[in-house]
Amino acid sequence: MSPVPRWLVKSRGSKYNHRTPPSKTKLHMLEAYKKRKTLLDLETQFPKNAVEVKQSLKKILEDEPGDRIASLLLARCYLLCEERSEAKQMLEDLVSQDPGNVTAGVELAKILFSENKAHDAAEILLDATNAKPEIHENWLLL
Repeated sequence: MSPVPRWLVKSRGSKYNHRTPPSKTKLHMLEAYKKRKTLLDLETQFPKNAVEVKQSLKKILEDEPGDRIASLLLARCYLLCEERSEAKQMLEDLVSQDPGNVTAGVELAKILFSENKAHDAAEILLDATNAKPEIHENWLLL
């Protein structure tokens, strides 16, 4: 027979021992932290391991297709691997889902500018500077 978890044992002064189980919110926050740390660890492997990172990010996005951070990192991997059309499509999807995603907008504007679509790039950069005017680099790109 397994021992009773310590957090179920009543103590004298309180309803339960100080080792109460974590709430669902705390568990969710812990999972989000671990996921974010994994994504940041993958990002640190740029640019030398872009191909391997790209495969890892694809697996993450299979499990969670709406993950915006993983999508942005995958778009950057595509750019590093000279897969501009895939990067452009991913960034367009990100900007359409979240127009306030300044990073995705700026990356997309750079691609559009390199394709001689300066007018479209300028529109996206204007949206980005209006969304986050405190980011001075975006003003310089205009």
